[in-house]
Amino acid sequence: MSLDEIAVRKGHKYETVLYDANLGAVIGMHKNRDFDSTLKLLSLKVIHPDQVKNVVVDMWDPFHKAIRKAFPNAQIIVDKYHVVQKVTQALDQVRKKIPGLKKAKHLTATFPPTGRSVS
Repeated sequence: MSLDEIAVRKGHKYETVLYDANLGAVIGMHKNRDFDSTLKLLSLKVIHPDQVKNVVVDMWDPFHKAIRKAFPNAQIIVDKYHVVQKVTQALDQVRKKIPGLKKAKHLTATFPPTGRSVS
């Protein structure tokens, strides 16, 4: 199962979408992307809560709270796009604190004892 939001109009108007990740099919949609709307969507009884083992989701806190409430035994899996995004942001913050790397776009490392340079 997967949970995400889609923009339906300009100006940050979103709807929450529930997908069957195995089938690639939309199970349901609900207005907004807050906790209450998400919980209503997850409570449509399209699947028994005990059958939900994993839910792939972004890092939006109201989604996590609603999943924990509707499917207490399900494992929340943060999608890889958001994991990579957060790791990249963290590495960039560290890079900017190291003298000489503040403006660097590519890092080159030299590994002893071979002295080979790896880019």
